[in-house]
Amino acid sequence: MTSAVPLIDDNTADGYGGAIMLLGGTLSVTRGTASNNSAVGSSGSEGRGGFLYNSNGTVTLTDATLSNNSATSGSNTGNARGGAIYSSGVSGSLTIIGGT
Repeated sequence: MTSAVPLIDDNTADGYGGAIMLLGGTLSVTRGTASNNSAVGSSGSEGRGGFLYNSNGTVTLTDATLSNNSATSGSNTGNARGGAIYSSGVSGSLTIIGGT
């Protein structure tokens, strides 16, 4: 998926990727804004990646603005991870060029 100048705002997901969950594949965002997105863990689970959860995907963000994104954990769990971005996996990559 390639997107130029998107606005990704005010999304909420249960658990992983408040706005986007990428499980393999490619994501490229240029001059986009992602704000006020959240990944909310339920009881017994962690929130990961308020804006983006990436597992084994290839992500490139160019001149992107990420603000006020959050990840929270449910009760009786560990810590939430990746307020804006959580990226994992042995075959994926995350590249950030410029931006705020």
